Amino acid sequence: MSKLPRFAALIPAAGSGTRLGFGVPKALVELNGRTLLDRAIDNLSPLVDEVVVALPAGHSLDQGVKQIEGGATRQDTVFRLLQATEAEFVLIHDAARPFLSAKVIERIKGRVVQSGAVTAALPATDTLVHASGGFWGYLVDRSKTWAVQTPQAFRRNTILDAHLKALQEGFDATDDAGLASRYASNVELVLGDSRLFKVTTPADFELATAFAQIWDQKRSSAQ
Repeated sequence: MSKLPRFAALIPAAGSGTRLGFGVPKALVELNGRTLLDRAIDNLSPLVDEVVVALPAGHSLDQGVKQIEGGATRQDTVFRLLQATEAEFVLIHDAARPFLSAKVIERIKGRVVQSGAVTAALPATDTLVHASGGFWGYLVDRSKTWAVQTPQAFRRNTILDAHLKALQEGFDATDDAGLASRYASNVELVLGDSRLFKVTTPADFELATAFAQIWDQKRSSAQ
């Protein structure tokens, strides 16, 4: 009988969140009575074997999850998280995306075992243009364009090797799928969710506050 692979959820939550403007780390901002980080942990923990959270220096959680201190950059923080687990597969998720459904998590887990590197993403629906000096340059073919989200999942050894190579070259990527694509393997695009928007600005927070009431009511009804 084959042994089931172990999954760890890695949550880099050490960012300052200055654009949000609350004066506390973004992941610790409360949304309808619960922090963004609490929401991420609650969404992921039932579907993985381990949750590891990276926090700013001097911060800790009451929740019973593994906690480490984050690095100076997101990339450094994720590298530390990868070193803090021995799970075969890892799901890396931004706490700033609080509305993560079990369906997306299961889709990601199902495909990463086959592909080794996947990311949640959505096909572009807006008209896309390449700007030229602040003006309309030319149209971008949206049929070939996807908006990348998280979770992003990998065979741990694959993404750890990509981080090591990036460290050696001094290369910075905007996310881990970018590192995997550059150094390790093809990255499969797995259908995400329009509700997985990222809370970055005050306007995002207003939208998230309004939607959180609906989300929380549905979650309570399902329990």
